[in-house]
Amino acid sequence: MSAPMTPAPQPTRQPMYYALEPRTPQPQMDMRIAKARRAASSLGVGFTFIIVIWCAITLLLQSAFMWLRSSMAGWMAIAISDFALCVCAIPIGYQLLRNTPLLTPRRFGLRFSQWFVYLLMCLPIIWVGNLLGTALSALLSSGKADNRITQMMSGSNWFVMVIATVVVAPLVEEWLFRKQIIGRLRRYGEKPAIVLSALFFGLFHLNLYQFFYAFGLGLLFGYVYTRTSRLRYSVALHMAINANSAIVGTSLLARYERIIAKPDLLSRPHTGDVLFIVGMALYLVLMFAGVIAGFVLLIRRRRRFRFYTAPDELPRGAAMPAFFGNAGVIVFLVAGTLAMTLL
Repeated sequence: MSAPMTPAPQPTRQPMYYALEPRTPQPQMDMRIAKARRAASSLGVGFTFIIVIWCAITLLLQSAFMWLRSSMAGWMAIAISDFALCVCAIPIGYQLLRNTPLLTPRRFGLRFSQWFVYLLMCLPIIWVGNLLGTALSALLSSGKADNRITQMMSGSNWFVMVIATVVVAPLVEEWLFRKQIIGRLRRYGEKPAIVLSALFFGLFHLNLYQFFYAFGLGLLFGYVYTRTSRLRYSVALHMAINANSAIVGTSLLARYERIIAKPDLLSRPHTGDVLFIVGMALYLVLMFAGVIAGFVLLIRRRRRFRFYTAPDELPRGAAMPAFFGNAGVIVFLVAGTLAMTLL
């Protein structure tokens, strides 16, 4: 009787990478690290061009508009900024981004219940990041700093604000930071690609108030994109977050301030004002419950986050130096920090 067959070893890579298995031996590790460093540097240079061109054209157009009209509404400032980014800066910077090839792994779906869990996880990230950004801004400015984004949103045309923050920003930013960065660097390691995209995403907001929670959201959005390889899920998360913070939150706060400023609020309260305050209280209770639920989910499900070996995975000690210790990324980090400080 023949001996029983030994079972074949199980694969260690995720199915999305099976079609990408090399047919020839892997290159030497030093060559692989050099390729990863060049790829990250090329992306850093491309994003540096994007941020410099974006800021320069925005300041130029806004200054010209102010010179002609002596004042500028918030919605016009948003429209000029989006025009400078989408029409001028990104097409130029993309010519450098495309030098690094995209990885095209298999795509996976996400049920609505799974997507909603990630949405709840976003809430404590926003809350903690907002506290850090506000506290650090107040500390560095001796309490004199103002959140220019909030001021711009509160004085904007409602339609323009919806288009800019709920439609344009999520589509453009997810395409830039998830597809272009993670899609081009994930072959060298999922974790460093996600971290780099989140850091670029945070700096790209050019606002210390938004940096910390944008970085945290970038980590979560990057994980969702890495596990599904579909932009639709991170775009939907981004849209929901922006709609809640920029549209619902800003509108509620603006109306609440108008109601509180009424001199006869206590002596002769209007029914509509009372109903609005009750509705706002319910909204705040729901948001607080969502933050608590998000904290619980992040803690209890932290071990469910899975990362898989990429086709050209770098060793643990070499990945971060290769991704961050190159000229292109360093230049972008310096340019982004300076822009965030000066603007």
